[in-house]
This record gives sequence, structure tokens and C-alpha cells, in this order.
Amino acid sequence: MGLPFGRYNRRTLVRLSDQGYVHVYSSDGTPRLRATNPIPRWSVRKDTDLKALTDVVASGTS
Repeated sequence: MGLPFGRYNRRTLVRLSDQGYVHVYSSDGTPRLRATNPIPRWSVRKDTDLKALTDVVASGTS
């Protein structure tokens, strides 16, 4: 499940878990501080630098 623009709260995450979602992604840009949801995702935009994209893909981070 992808959460739009970081619009979520604890209740949202609990309800998604109750519905069986295992991985929940957010584009709010914060680093992942623990092994729980939401998982940050890195947004590729039309002005994304190719080197930055290559570095992210090579590092395996989001």
C-alpha cells in the first residue's frame, strides 16, 4: 500500500495491518528509523539527477 504525501497516522497503520497489508510505503521523505511501517520511498521526478538515482539504486536504500 502506498500512502499519499505522508498523510497517515497510527490509526491508519493499524487499520492497514488489520486488513492484511504487510508493507506500507510513504513518500514523506523521512528516513526509516525502525523495522516497522511506513517504509519511506524515494520519488523519482522529471528533474531527478541521473547520478542521484544511480546512487540510490546501487545502495539499495529507498
